Amino acid sequence: MPEFFGAVLYRFRQQENLTEQDVLHQLGTTPAMLDRLALCRLPDSNSPEFLAQMRQIAAFTKIDVELLIALLRQVEAVDALARPRNIIRLDRPNETTSSFESGLLTAARDRELTNEPPNTPDDSSPQEDRK
Repeated sequence: MPEFFGAVLYRFRQQENLTEQDVLHQLGTTPAMLDRLALCRLPDSNSPEFLAQMRQIAAFTKIDVELLIALLRQVEAVDALARPRNIIRLDRPNETTSSFESGLLTAARDRELTNEPPNTPDDSSPQEDRK
C-alpha cells in the first residue's frame, strides 16, 4: 500500500472513473482540504491505532471519518483482489493435469468426478414414528 493518502485518492479516482470535482463532492470538501488529505501519511490498517489516526486525519482535513475509512477500504479491497496471486486460472492444458487449478476448484470438482451424493442429514429414522 502507498505511504500517502494522495496515492489512495488517485487509485479511487481510477477505480470509479471520477474527476477531482467528483471526489470533492463525494467527500464534501474543498480543494485545499483535499490537498491536505493527499499529503497525510496512511495509517496501518492492521494497527490498533488505525481508528484514532483516521480520526486525526479527518479532523485535520475536516472530512467525515467514515467517508475516509470507506474510501480507503474500497481501494485496499479492489487492489487486493486485482493482485495476480488472487486470480484463479481456469484453463487446463489437458483433463488429467490440474497444475493450473487451485485447491478450491479441485475440491469442488472432486464430488463431480466421484459422483458422490451431497452430505444430507441422516434419514434412517422411519417416517411412521413421526406421526
